[in-house]
Amino acid sequence: IGKTDIGQVRQRNEDAFSLHLPIWAAVADGMGGHLGGEQASNLAIQSLEDELLPQNQPSDGQIDSWIASAIEDANSLVYKHSLDNPELAGMGTTLSLIYFSNSRMYWGHIGDCRIYLYRDNTLRLLTKDHALVGKEGHSSNILTRALGVGQYIKVDTGSLAVFPGDHLLVCSDGLHGFVENNDLKNTFDSLKGKPNAILDSLFEKVNQQGSRDNLTAVCWLVE
Repeated sequence: IGKTDIGQVRQRNEDAFSLHLPIWAAVADGMGGHLGGEQASNLAIQSLEDELLPQNQPSDGQIDSWIASAIEDANSLVYKHSLDNPELAGMGTTLSLIYFSNSRMYWGHIGDCRIYLYRDNTLRLLTKDHALVGKEGHSSNILTRALGVGQYIKVDTGSLAVFPGDHLLVCSDGLHGFVENNDLKNTFDSLKGKPNAILDSLFEKVNQQGSRDNLTAVCWLVE
């Protein structure tokens, strides 16, 4: 299930997501004023939708590089759009992607969206935030890597075997920045097997705090 919310403060939603069962999902969190962030996240997602087609999937040994290449192409699209539209200079987006093939989950990641794995009552963060460390060890909102802000990018990739009962959570910092890891794990513990209820509960927790950012997430249950 995928869900997005403008939050309690922002005037527009600069997040975007795509969910293509049973193959892949992605979450993007745009940045840049004058509609730049909104355009960047949507352009990146649209680029992936054009490329991550079943008929384009390579052999298993090349899926990691294929995902990285698709994200690099999205970067080129967003970067060129910013060059062609000076009022959008500095537009960019973070992006996290999960892709399933033959009982494995592959991921691509740049920025500070996150991918979590919940398995056997244990919550594990699979990605590393590309952001400067702020107060109390938390990531700040100053990114060290993002999509669309330069001609070239470095994409983190990885993969792991998945099993029935696994939950994957892909989310923007508007969610993970306002929910502590213990609360995140407790939500999965109490609502495991119910991805829709998990997202509803997490979004309610954030909005009760007067969420200062857009929040977007995909929760994927492996069956």
